[in-house]
Amino acid sequence: MLTTWQHTTMYLFFGISGTVDVLTYFYPLGLDRFVFSQAMFVEGFLFHFHVRNRSALQQHVHLLLIVALCGDALSLHLEVFVPHHPRPISFVLYPPGGWPDWDQMDDGNIMFSTRCVCWHYVAALIIVVFNYTIVFWHEGVCHAWLVLDSLGPRTESQNPATQDCSLGSQVPPPRAEAEA
Repeated sequence: MLTTWQHTTMYLFFGISGTVDVLTYFYPLGLDRFVFSQAMFVEGFLFHFHVRNRSALQQHVHLLLIVALCGDALSLHLEVFVPHHPRPISFVLYPPGGWPDWDQMDDGNIMFSTRCVCWHYVAALIIVVFNYTIVFWHEGVCHAWLVLDSLGPRTESQNPATQDCSLGSQVPPPRAEAEA
């Protein structure tokens, strides 16, 4: 009976999400993704409490689903602000036309799917670190060089390394060029 109520709760939230999708023309941009992210969160929340007294394999598979659902919920929530972020995760459960189905009982497939999730995560981290490095270098180093060049030569008292960096300190204004 409890499982029926859990499924009913999931269907309720996905039904609300589908209704908002149909009526999305009348609602603000991004509301459909926000409601869908909430449905994914509820599904992950219910899966979290669904694995009690289950075999180790079922707990492991459900844990992988929970991690994926939390990632999807976060990704969908971010899509409210940054639309059209792809999520190619379902090919394991529903292979594309012509591809063979995965053996659902094979431990090798379970471990392979876990490795794929980890490698996907590492690839995403590498992209984030790369983007952060580029932005940090551009905004930090290049911007600092431009600011230093525009200020002209500095005296020891104007050196930022010797300045007090507390909130109350004042940065000296740029020096005016001497009129020739």
